[in-house]
Amino acid sequence: MTLEVVRMVMFTVEEAARELRLGITKTRELIATGRLRVARIDRRVLVPADSISEFLAGHMVGGEPTEESSAARTPVPAARGGSGASRSRRTATA
Repeated sequence: MTLEVVRMVMFTVEEAARELRLGITKTRELIATGRLRVARIDRRVLVPADSISEFLAGHMVGGEPTEESSAARTPVPAARGGSGASRSRRTATA
């Protein structure tokens, strides 16, 4: 008897969310904005495995940034004067 391994090539949105380690809402947002490609078959929305791979490849740290992933990153301004702890302490007592 031979054991055949079947590679899944299409995922449901819920399965894709698990593969990406994201919540279902975030995964649906990625689909709605076109950042994660899908196949629509009647009422079903399926995420191709290569779409997940492409999405992750575009978000790898230290790799070549894609146009999409570099546009999503915005510089965070440095905090001025003091640490965040003292700032939150002032807020808590004010």
